[in-house]
Amino acid sequence: GAICSYFFNKQFTFEIKNFNWKMPVYFLVIYVAGFFLNSIVHDIILRLTNVKTVAIIIATGTSVVWNYFGQKNIVFKK
Repeated sequence: GAICSYFFNKQFTFEIKNFNWKMPVYFLVIYVAGFFLNSIVHDIILRLTNVKTVAIIIATGTSVVWNYFGQKNIVFKK
């Protein structure tokens, strides 16, 4: 999934034509950090609310925003 995400975001979302060897490395760092952020936010929200659905929605939203802005401003910046 991460490999497809890298190529689709590079080609379609951010329309980057060139290749820099740092891009996949930065992408992996952002992606893994997003995974851990998702897990941490999920656990915190679950402890605060004790509602699984709310924890999942907030954690997912947080990691989506993290991944998008990380990719836009670090991985695929123009």
